Amino acid sequence: MTMYALPDAGVPGATDLTSAMGLDVSGVTPPAVRNLCSTVFARPFLRMPQIETLRAYDLQHASGYLATLRACLDSLGNAAASADLLGVHVNTFRYRLRRLVQVAGLDLDDADTRLVCALELATDARPVPYPSDTDVAAPQWRGLTPSAPVAVVAFRVLSDDEDAPCRLARMVALSWDAFRTSAWCDVTGHTVYSVVTLGSSSTYEVAATTVRRVVREAESALGVTAVAGIGPVVDGAAQADASRRVADEVLRAVVRRGGDHVATLDEVRTSVVLSAFAAAAAEWPDLDGGIVRRLAEHDASRGTDYVESLRAYLDCFGDVTDAAARAYVHVRTFRYRLRRIAEIGGFRLDDPVARLSAHLALRLR
Repeated sequence: MTMYALPDAGVPGATDLTSAMGLDVSGVTPPAVRNLCSTVFARPFLRMPQIETLRAYDLQHASGYLATLRACLDSLGNAAASADLLGVHVNTFRYRLRRLVQVAGLDLDDADTRLVCALELATDARPVPYPSDTDVAAPQWRGLTPSAPVAVVAFRVLSDDEDAPCRLARMVALSWDAFRTSAWCDVTGHTVYSVVTLGSSSTYEVAATTVRRVVREAESALGVTAVAGIGPVVDGAAQADASRRVADEVLRAVVRRGGDHVATLDEVRTSVVLSAFAAAAAEWPDLDGGIVRRLAEHDASRGTDYVESLRAYLDCFGDVTDAAARAYVHVRTFRYRLRRIAEIGGFRLDDPVARLSAHLALRLR
């Protein structure tokens, strides 16, 4: 991962960095963002498994990798500033960062991954289990073992053919028969829901392979285009509705992104999480205290491009050269824009809390 320098406008000293970018940001995160984080991350399936991996590794090895990740995010990847926050040598920080990426499998080059990780680290909310509200005694569940792990797959037919979903449901049912596992299918509008039991011989990976094959064969055998979202594994049919809700969100992410017609939650998690933030953010119009709104008003009245410049800066993790290239301007012009963004928006670019709030607000626009 590339290490970037903080902007040269308004960069505080080491003492200021420690106070402005303290490792525990949950206490200073704006209430709107904190409440949103608590709402979204109370849903256990939306949490980043990499964060839990780092937390467990730290508990076992006293490695400090979670604090290292937080310092990296707070300082825009600046090695010297991150090391100062942690009170370690800069080479120690670099080593820890390499190791945490290996241990957790984090892609810190992805802007959405960085944003979602920072949001999860900004909340103390604990996940709340979904209620077991599925009636496993209902006729459609006959043949499924109530205690066996299950996953829900949501298929969508991208066609106006009213009979296509039923034909697809029959194909799905036959595929699960060949898979030699218990399954149940239901058609709701143009969506086909399939609940599949996962036993010792029917793993989640093999089930995902089967779903991809069904989607490919739907086009050749039925003449329709289908997409699918695969929900997470849950403990028994009583929890199937929790997997179905996530499968719906994964399916929507698949439709939005185009390209690959099938995805699991892990493959589109950041998109699903940010969509959950968007759905929950209706009552919080100024998540960032009005930073983006002020910039947008200035852009509209003066013909400037400060909103997109701020987006480029945050998406590029503070790399001014890359951000300037994305904005199609000279680096010196972009640095000038950063100074004006800070003045007009009324915040410091080296304040990680303000940056996090503004980045979320930009992402939800």
